[in-house]
Amino acid sequence: MKKKRIKQLIAVASTLICIGLLDYGVGIFFDCMLKKLPDEGERVAKSNYVISRVEADILVIGSSRAESHYDSRIIHEYYPDKTIYNCGMDDQGFYYQVAVINCILDRYTPKMLIWDFQHDEFENTGISNLSLLYPYYYNNEYVHCFLDEMIPSLKYKIWLNSYRYNGTAARILKAQHQTIKDNSDRMGFGGHESVNNSVQLSADTLTIEDYPINTRRFELFMQTVNRLKDTGVEIVIVESPLYDIYMGTSSTIKTLQKESKNGQFVFIDDSQMPELLGKTDYMYDRKHLNNIGARIFTKHLCEQLFDMQ
Repeated sequence: MKKKRIKQLIAVASTLICIGLLDYGVGIFFDCMLKKLPDEGERVAKSNYVISRVEADILVIGSSRAESHYDSRIIHEYYPDKTIYNCGMDDQGFYYQVAVINCILDRYTPKMLIWDFQHDEFENTGISNLSLLYPYYYNNEYVHCFLDEMIPSLKYKIWLNSYRYNGTAARILKAQHQTIKDNSDRMGFGGHESVNNSVQLSADTLTIEDYPINTRRFELFMQTVNRLKDTGVEIVIVESPLYDIYMGTSSTIKTLQKESKNGQFVFIDDSQMPELLGKTDYMYDRKHLNNIGARIFTKHLCEQLFDMQ
């Protein structure tokens, strides 16, 4: 009976050791693959480039609206002596954006940062998917502290490398083997070629609800703004064009207007830009401009910035 129990314990111990070694191997393998990612392609590759290597003078930060609304080529026409990169990332919200900005500031100081906001940015309460940051938990001090603060329970799971890479492993492998077009001239801009004909668009008139702001989000925003200011970065906060007509204003917009008047940053509200409002030909879908709309908006934004100088 005792021998049988010893054999069982040995079998369990052997299994755990094998799992541990396999998990360790997963970490070593994907840490190595992460360093070899190209600068573009899969969004995990773009995210890695932004966190680890981008060094452009002018950066655009935001979600998919930033990625598809700000044509880097147009910005470069207005600022020919500056390098430009659009760091916008599909499905990556406010908390991811804050982390990325601080990771960038840990490496270098850009000259201008254009941060695309939505009218309810400070009123949202949820934390969007941050798995794109997980691979950097052990080799980036800011990411480590940030994730511990945002998701306290994460530290009890992320020590498993298989968990740390759970949301990105397939994307990393795909990025290593996919054939990538040379889109370097687009400088991170990921526009939409035309209208999404699968979606029928018709502009609505919507009333904005004035909800209280989320204190945690606002404090994190101001901490990031203050760090940007302290390092001499010119900050431009923008609400880019919307398709629908919005009535009223939100707590987020009021807060941004107030802080802008206090000299914290430049705030430009182009959400109701007449040239694009309700114009189906310039939209990809209800939330995103197509390439034509992006060119019109980006030119308009650059002209506004030049007028302020």
